[in-house]
Amino acid sequence: MEGIRKHNPIDVPEGYFDSLRTRLEAIPHKERAERGVWEKLMPYASLAACFAVLTLAGNAVLHRTIEEKASSEDEELYYAGLSNSFQNELLLGNEVIDEPVSEDDIINYLIESSVSEQSIAYLDMK
Repeated sequence: MEGIRKHNPIDVPEGYFDSLRTRLEAIPHKERAERGVWEKLMPYASLAACFAVLTLAGNAVLHRTIEEKASSEDEELYYAGLSNSFQNELLLGNEVIDEPVSEDDIINYLIESSVSEQSIAYLDMK
């Protein structure tokens, strides 16, 4: 503490505060214009508009997510049933053959049945 200088480097001019009041009184005062109803309500209207936009955007995202999830669950159930039905038996014409069916047999059958490549790729991922 002894090494700190006690001198203030900022000086106030002589008589500055003595004449401050007279200088402030010399500044002309502007009268405040009366604000209209719209100007008073503008901040609240802006806030309400922001909430409305956020609500609509959230609602749109939520509905899109629910539709995609339902769609993917339906596809998964469809393909699971399709895979299980061909797991134990192979249909050839009217004849049913009871023998183990390989995954390649299932994929070949699906290709011959004109199932899309995307659907086969989905089954192949599992």
